[in-house]
Amino acid sequence: MDLTRDMAKEVADWATGVGNVRGGLLTSSRANPNAYVDTLSDFDIELFVVSLDPFLRDDHWMAAFGNIIVRDPHLPEMSGNFIERRVIFENAPRIDFAIQLVEEMRNYVDEEPLHESLDTGYVVLIDKDGVLANLGTPSYTAWRTHKPSKEEYAKLVHQFWWEITYVAKALCRDEFYLAKHELDGSIHHKYLRTAIAWYLGVRDDWKTNIGMHGKYLKRLVDDRLWEEIEAVFAGADR
Repeated sequence: MDLTRDMAKEVADWATGVGNVRGGLLTSSRANPNAYVDTLSDFDIELFVVSLDPFLRDDHWMAAFGNIIVRDPHLPEMSGNFIERRVIFENAPRIDFAIQLVEEMRNYVDEEPLHESLDTGYVVLIDKDGVLANLGTPSYTAWRTHKPSKEEYAKLVHQFWWEITYVAKALCRDEFYLAKHELDGSIHHKYLRTAIAWYLGVRDDWKTNIGMHGKYLKRLVDDRLWEEIEAVFAGADR
């Protein structure tokens, strides 16, 4: 697989010859100068089109980028007001397409403040009608950890101590999957991770972005703290 291919440029070149496509944006990590990016990073691309019908009909239009190994969802379908096509190609990096009508492109321009999906960073790939040139400048702060109120902090602490009782009950009953769901899903994912994010927010003057589901956490904490975090994860043994 050639992970060095610039899929944003390839999509832009392809769209130039497709009259139905009027605009296109690269968003997310590859459009954010402060994000962690490597060859495994997806290309998140939004396309703005006159008609969605060709994209709902089938995926033949993606043949321009290579053979498809797997896609999600399996068949084209509407997701709210757009079509989502997440695709892994045989010889190219993954692309996540969000295909919308041109009216949504104009809504982006009119929205104030800048929509959070764009405030994290964007690059204009295609702008045939000069609409996207009027977008605001991103602040790259959309996904930073926000300082909680006293009430939010107290609620999180309360919920942690309430829900951890479900783990103990499931272990007493030898209900493995329920115990793992509560411990890894609720306790770690919702409460402990949030508390660590708040700790980092205090440390870094609330300029920290832990990434989706905390994917950047290991890069942001010191070795001692990371060892403590790893130590609270459990295996299959009761």
